[in-house]
Amino acid sequence: MKKDEVFQDLKKKIVAGEIAQGTWLTERELCAAYGISRTPVREILWNLCSINLAFQDPDKGCRVRTFSINDIIEVYNVREAIEASCTRLACLSTNPSYTEDIDELLSHLENVDAFTNLDESIKYGVKVHEFTRKECNNRYLLDFYNQIADVTLLINNIAYTHREIEEQSRQGHIAILKALRKRDQAGSSKAMMDHLKFTCQHIVDVNYSNLQARIAE
Repeated sequence: MKKDEVFQDLKKKIVAGEIAQGTWLTERELCAAYGISRTPVREILWNLCSINLAFQDPDKGCRVRTFSINDIIEVYNVREAIEASCTRLACLSTNPSYTEDIDELLSHLENVDAFTNLDESIKYGVKVHEFTRKECNNRYLLDFYNQIADVTLLINNIAYTHREIEEQSRQGHIAILKALRKRDQAGSSKAMMDHLKFTCQHIVDVNYSNLQARIAE
């Protein structure tokens, strides 16, 4: 595999949770697994660190990044600032298919059951966020978001394993879309912030519960 292909493969596996948080990424194992030399492997590891998916331990090597409760809260604080602005600006979109696109998303989300079809609910929830970023038509906001995009996906994997969280997220996404359809800037921005606050709180709760369980052991 080429260097860029190896980087994309590792990035995909980390974001998907196939390579767990805290896993050591050793040069020797990666060289053997991908059939490349140490020089490109070192560059790949540096690139993973540069997008906050891994970090260098000066004494031991490179590890997949782990997220503390404070990390999760800080990422969601940034998301609130960026995505609430995107949602507000999306209400000003001149896209001819704006209403039609919203109605299509609403139709899917209103008719999916997050408890029995989790993947479908997640899929269209993600599309809501993609829609607001696309329709806001502000490249600077998108640049800011792209800096945390991979970290966001990694953290979101925690929420995606809990159907109760996803059901509440589905309802939040519907509220966002309904406000967007009315072109209600204040209402859509608030709906996005409420949705992100809820998700952040429940991801933190899940992590805290897991931490308490490990301590009890």
